[in-house]
Amino acid sequence: MPSPSVTALRDAIQKAASSRAWSQGVQLAREDRVTGTGTRVGADGVEDEIVCEVRIPSRPVAVACVLYPRDLEWECECPTKEAACSHVAAAAIALTQARDAGDALPKSKRAGGAIRHLLEPEAGGLSMRRVVVHADGTEEPLTVPLSSLVSGRVDGPAVAPTQADLIVDTLLGTRGGMITADRLDRMLAALAEAVDVRLRDERVTTSGEPVVPHAVIEDEPGGGARLVLERDPAVTAVVSLGVVRCGDVLRPVGEIDLQGGRLDRLPATRVFAPHQLGELLGKVLPALDARLPVEIRAKNLPALGKHERPRIALDVAQKGEVLSVMALLVYGDPPRARVDGDRLVHLEGALPVRDLAAEKQLLWRLRDHLDLAPGRRVELTGKDAYSLYTRLGAWLRADADAARDTAPGRSPGDQDNVELESSDYVGAQP
Repeated sequence: MPSPSVTALRDAIQKAASSRAWSQGVQLAREDRVTGTGTRVGADGVEDEIVCEVRIPSRPVAVACVLYPRDLEWECECPTKEAACSHVAAAAIALTQARDAGDALPKSKRAGGAIRHLLEPEAGGLSMRRVVVHADGTEEPLTVPLSSLVSGRVDGPAVAPTQADLIVDTLLGTRGGMITADRLDRMLAALAEAVDVRLRDERVTTSGEPVVPHAVIEDEPGGGARLVLERDPAVTAVVSLGVVRCGDVLRPVGEIDLQGGRLDRLPATRVFAPHQLGELLGKVLPALDARLPVEIRAKNLPALGKHERPRIALDVAQKGEVLSVMALLVYGDPPRARVDGDRLVHLEGALPVRDLAAEKQLLWRLRDHLDLAPGRRVELTGKDAYSLYTRLGAWLRADADAARDTAPGRSPGDQDNVELESSDYVGAQP
C-alpha cells in the first residue's frame, strides 16, 4: 500500500494539474513510461524525495522529475509553466500503482537498456566500446551510432539513453571508438555525467579537469633558488598517453609541454643563480602562476614590489678631454634592479614588477636621442664629445620636466634647473 504521504502528494498534484495535464499523465502511466531511479528517506522514515524518469515518444532522453512527499511539492525539468505538468502527474500515478503492487518504485518494462561505456588503454589514448545493459543484466553490443538508433533510422536494441550518452555519441562521431588526444578532455568531461563507465571492467568516474604539475620554489644552497616541477600528488597511476588516474577518477593530462603526456618529464628542476632571481620572480613565476599551482618554500627570496616605471641611469665622467658615458636601464632610485638584456638583475630591496612597454620606449629614446645602448660605455673626444654632452643636458632637462609634471603638489609654472654638475664637460667647443 502506498504511504499516506505518497497518496497525499498524488492528490495534491491532481488538484494542481489542469485536466489536460492530468489526462496526459494518466496516459503516460498507462503506457508504462515511468521508471523510478532513486529515493531519499529522512531519519524518521518518511521519504524526502523520489526521483523518476518519464520517457515520452517525442524525446530521445527521459524527462526527470522529483517528488517531495514530505512537503507535498514537486519539480520537473521540462519548460512548462503549469503548476503541475503531465510528467509529475505520470510519476505520481505510477508511484502509487507500484506501491499498490508492493514495489518500492515503478519500473517500466518498455524502457530500453542503459548504456555502459567500456574503456581500454591504447598507445595513443583510450578506446571505447559501448554495450546496452538490459533489465535482466544481459549485455548487447552497441555497434551503430546512438543517434541513429534513437531516431529510428537503424534497427538495434531498445535503449534508454541519457543526455550524457548522446553527447558522448556526438564526440565519437564516425571515427569509431578510438579517443585520441585532440578530444580526450572533452570526452572525459562528457563521460563524467554518464551513469556507467568502466576501465578494464572496473567501475570508474571521469572528469574533464586536466591534471597539471605543481611548481615548488626552494632555496638553493649557496644562494639563488631552485624551481622544481612535481607530479600532482592526486595522481595514483598513468593510464595511457594523456590520461591519468586519481583514485577512481580518470582525468586528462594538461600542460603536456611541461610534464609530458605520460608525466615522463617530471620531476624537472631549474636552478636560478642570485643574479637570475629577477628573471624568476618577474618573468618565470608570473607565467607559471597563470598555468599551474605554485608553492614558494624559499625563505631568502627578495620581496616582490609594486608596478613602477623604469628609468635610465647615466654614469657620466670626464677624463681629461675624454667624455665617458654609460647608460643603465634600472628600476628604483637608488637602483634596486637592473635590466640586462631580457633579464632583470636584483640589486637590493624589493624586486619591482617590470613594465616591458615602458622599457621599450626608454630604449628607443636612448638610441634615438643619445645614440647609446644600455650597459655599453662610450668614450668620446672633440666635437663628438661636445655633441653628446649637449644632448645629455637636454635629456636630463626633459626627465626633470616629466618628474615635475607628475610630482604631487607641483604647479605647471614651477621651474627646475637641471645641469651636469662636477662632471660637466669642458673640452673642445664646436
